[in-house]
Amino acid sequence: MILTAQSYHLKSLVELGQEYYASSPYATSHKFEYDTLLDNLRRAMILATHNIVVAEWDGEVVGGCMAYVAPYSWSSDTLVNVELIYVKPQHRGSGHAEAMLDHQESWANSIGAREIVGGDIGFNPTAMKDWLESQGYHDSGVVIRKVL
Repeated sequence: MILTAQSYHLKSLVELGQEYYASSPYATSHKFEYDTLLDNLRRAMILATHNIVVAEWDGEVVGGCMAYVAPYSWSSDTLVNVELIYVKPQHRGSGHAEAMLDHQESWANSIGAREIVGGDIGFNPTAMKDWLESQGYHDSGVVIRKVL
């Protein structure tokens, strides 16, 4: 089930972020900042320009994703940036990432966005780029995006 994140999801979202970060190339040289991520998520949850969703399975948060209105100087249209798409490894392949992305695209449409941009293609850019392309996104040479 895909839900708009609520304050009771914050701890689970930070734990997801920590898991995501632990698999990154930065984990060995940079400390994960639990409180910084918690504060950033808390602020983002109250902004109308942001949408954070979680994927739940049997009452457990197994994935998360954030989208926000992105001010790009190269476009006068409303664009939404989607990033931090993460699903726990044991739940991958079950459609959670696709469902979260669909939710974000619906949210983007509801606020009048004309395009959605895959801003953070993660710590495995080739796999994430290939996955986004399988979801209808196109590499523009600058960002990977989808016209809504």
